[in-house]
Amino acid sequence: MGRYSDPPETYLDRDGWTQKRLVSDEKCILICLRNCLKLDGMDKKQVARLVAQYVELAAKAPKPPLPTTAVEYDGRN
Repeated sequence: MGRYSDPPETYLDRDGWTQKRLVSDEKCILICLRNCLKLDGMDKKQVARLVAQYVELAAKAPKPPLPTTAVEYDGRN
């Protein structure tokens, strides 16, 4: 299994370098919540419930636009 369960989308910048696409605020919160599942002092059931809620919210959230100089790319390099 790779490093990510849901690898970030990538694009090519104007110089041909691969860049990670920005994520929505909901997706950012979801990533943070998933990182909190194993933290001491957190109620794991509460965090799991919030993760389930934000999975749905992140799926519905629109993607932030690419920079104007970006080239669409899905090589995920």
